Amino acid sequence: MRRISVLIASALIVASVAIYAQTPAPLIFDGRLAFSHDGNQHDDDDHGASAMVFAITWAFGMQHKFVHMDYSNHLGSNLSRMDTQMDLSCRGGPRHFLGIDSNVVFNCQTQLDEAIANFKKQAEMSGPGDTLAYMCAGPMEVAWRCLNAVSPDKRKFIKAISHSSWNEKHNDTPQMTHTWSSMKASFPEVRFIDISDQNANLGGGSNWNFLTSLPTDLPNLSLDAWTWLKSRVDEVNNTGDVSDCGMTWYCLTGNQKGQETDFKARFESPLAMEPVITRDAAIFIQTENAMNRIMPTGNIYYVNGRCAGMWPPHSAAAFIQNAGSTKRIRLMLQSHNSR
Repeated sequence: MRRISVLIASALIVASVAIYAQTPAPLIFDGRLAFSHDGNQHDDDDHGASAMVFAITWAFGMQHKFVHMDYSNHLGSNLSRMDTQMDLSCRGGPRHFLGIDSNVVFNCQTQLDEAIANFKKQAEMSGPGDTLAYMCAGPMEVAWRCLNAVSPDKRKFIKAISHSSWNEKHNDTPQMTHTWSSMKASFPEVRFIDISDQNANLGGGSNWNFLTSLPTDLPNLSLDAWTWLKSRVDEVNNTGDVSDCGMTWYCLTGNQKGQETDFKARFESPLAMEPVITRDAAIFIQTENAMNRIMPTGNIYYVNGRCAGMWPPHSAAAFIQNAGSTKRIRLMLQSHNSR
């Protein structure tokens, strides 16, 4: 009888684990993604939030839909030490979450005109069934200038998202004269979405320790991506505050109350896009006889000897198949700028 009780108890434990295992959030958005962050003055939460945006984009297999990021967008007053931290987060993201084009990431302190030109280009590629979502995570001046550059007939395919009344009203320098309210007045064609303040669920006190225990043998992920991401979150003075990335979570899932446990579930089971290679590395193929350098482009990584990258226009998998037995071939990474 005792043995039966033990078996029943064990079964209940297993069943409980199965019942309470969190189902990863589904993807509900198939448009393209644009972001606007400050982080170069006042609040440093963007140092972690902007880095987390890359991870969220990767987790939903949306790297190819990441078409614009402007950062350090607090104009007229810039703290160089904070600007440097934003460079580390926003330049580092594409090197760790592979498949995001680093050429669409702009520092507004040095590349403001380029940022506006890229947003205009991306927005004017939009159309029915191809919405451009713009996550406004800083003062609204740069976002206003970006929207102003877009042809009025294309603005109807943009949705702008905000969560912070501080960002919406902030204009403490002569260079910043526009707010969330003036954006709404200036661009009635744009769909403006106000979601709940994400500090309530992703603000200070959030615990991201699980990041360093996540699997690293996943496609399109650098081997130290999670360690890097944790280091960026740890840079925030208000421990764990990544509140601005809650807009990205909302955009992709429809959930305004995303928390660490939701992120963990999706990070552990990413919706992988086709494996890709990006910049600043080289791909090597090693056979029994020789190692031949193929081409010094792209940033490709390997996991247990299998390729996690693409070789345009043909896949590396096909390349391997053409070269011979996979047992005789290794793909090796030489990363020049991954840290």
